[in-house]
Amino acid sequence: MRVSANLSETYIPKFNGNRDLPVEEQIRVELSFPTLSQRGSLSGYKFDPGKNDISVGFDTIRILSNHVKQIFNLEDEMNGKVISIPNGKELAMSKNPGLMPLVEELEAIVTKREDIEEDDEKN
Repeated sequence: MRVSANLSETYIPKFNGNRDLPVEEQIRVELSFPTLSQRGSLSGYKFDPGKNDISVGFDTIRILSNHVKQIFNLEDEMNGKVISIPNGKELAMSKNPGLMPLVEELEAIVTKREDIEEDDEKN
């Protein structure tokens, strides 16, 4: 039996209505997927006894640095200064809270956390 998979992908994020933009303006992200053993260490469940709640946590810096290889058409504007964000390492260094939904979407895609994506679809 042959099991096939793509080890990399160009992903068009849903973030901020990106998919509704003209193709040449869309944010595109070149992803490199982790190995099966890496995938398990990139996310995990956390229990908050105070809220009696379970949530998913991600190793954001490893996901962005190691698996988000290139980003096209993404600019970050903070305090009137605009900079291009060409890759996951630079995205990880941003202080712009408006980019957090993009980061969360990329975390779910890289780790193939379908449960996260399904929750995102419901909201």
